[in-house]
Amino acid sequence: MTQEVARAEVVIGDGQPIPVQFNPASLQVEITNSISQQGEAGATNQVSTQSSAKLGLDLLFDTTATGEDVRNKTRALRAAVRAPTEASGGAAPDASAAFVPPKVTFQWGTFLFAGIAESFRETLDFFSSEGVPLRAQIAISLKEQPNEFTAFERPAGAGALETPSTGGAAGVAARGGDGRAARAIAAANGETSLRFSGA
Repeated sequence: MTQEVARAEVVIGDGQPIPVQFNPASLQVEITNSISQQGEAGATNQVSTQSSAKLGLDLLFDTTATGEDVRNKTRALRAAVRAPTEASGGAAPDASAAFVPPKVTFQWGTFLFAGIAESFRETLDFFSSEGVPLRAQIAISLKEQPNEFTAFERPAGAGALETPSTGGAAGVAARGGDGRAARAIAAANGETSLRFSGA
């Protein structure tokens, strides 16, 4: 028996979609207008000269099952806000050369947002006994490019994947979008919290 699951994806530039490990619990969309005043005193009209949008989202990555450094899974997202040579561990980029951030597209089911990464925050909050980070919480903010309107919508059914229907914590995580997923994973590992380990 299979179940239709819409999996969130991040596309950097013209690259291949990067599926997120866990669908985000929420998305924060902010639309702002640049206001200017026109007209003479006493008859002033406020008009919008430009409208822009931002998307804020939090993503969770966890490699406790494999022991792999979780940053291997977050490196591509981190590279979206850093100069390519620096992000890949190469020589520092020329300070005089302007870094043009790549276009970043977040798509999940019928939701779509495209822009550039304005900020990126990675919180590493669980480590192995060898000091290897195993869990990362990513807070990323995308800003719409000027004159590039994002419709915020995709056709219904876009991004649906066929995955086996499972129970327990694995099933909760696979279904995505469930705020109880973190608690279920913690309980399956004998912990009371996914954020704070008893170890």
